[in-house]
Amino acid sequence: MYKYYIIFSLSLLAISHPIKAQNKLEATGHAGIGTTSPREKLEVANSGAAYILISNSNDVLAPAGGIRFDMAGTETGRIESERVAAAGRASALKFNVRSETSLKEGMRIDQNGMVGIGTTVPEAGLHVSSVSLTTGIRLAAVLGNSWDDWTAFGGTTGGRIRGSNEGYLVLESNKNGSNNMIGLNLGSPGNVLMVTGGGNVGIGTAKPKEKLTVDGKILAKSIRVSLKPEDWPDYVFAATF
Repeated sequence: MYKYYIIFSLSLLAISHPIKAQNKLEATGHAGIGTTSPREKLEVANSGAAYILISNSNDVLAPAGGIRFDMAGTETGRIESERVAAAGRASALKFNVRSETSLKEGMRIDQNGMVGIGTTVPEAGLHVSSVSLTTGIRLAAVLGNSWDDWTAFGGTTGGRIRGSNEGYLVLESNKNGSNNMIGLNLGSPGNVLMVTGGGNVGIGTAKPKEKLTVDGKILAKSIRVSLKPEDWPDYVFAATF
């Protein structure tokens, strides 16, 4: 008799406090978690921030899981979290896209927050590397926001550019490279301007031997020459000179 009394009491409690449905599967195929009116195939709603947990119970160096995109039975993309180091279960977030033949990693954010595009081992805040182009056109960019951070082309031994919030811009060859020169070429053979590591400037030559070496004719209205700063004789080129 006592058991029936408990069941009856619980029934009355359920009637007086009706349970409000929070999950719903619509006839349209839309599924709602935390909502009775899902607007997409799956909607997760909450009064605060809503999260979806994807968990891997295996404690190994491997993907934890992710989201896969498919079209007509072919995987077209994937966003995946992967554990890449044992210490602290450090992870990387990988973005995979499909080429004409297979799924390939296009970008990743590593355990240090560095972003790599075309590389799985980014060495700076943004590291862009393309291996699909021919040698000499490949791009590797290293960007930063400090005054001593550079944008480097051709990897860590390539030429680089630095700008500052003070307004100056520095174009520099790399002392770690094998050819420390800065050149300007307008798309045809022959250097318009070449600056060597020693500070010599060459026009029309890649090997200036003086502070200014010109391989060709010079046209000027006047040239001032002086061995002493206070002594500046003026040489004027005229038709009768």
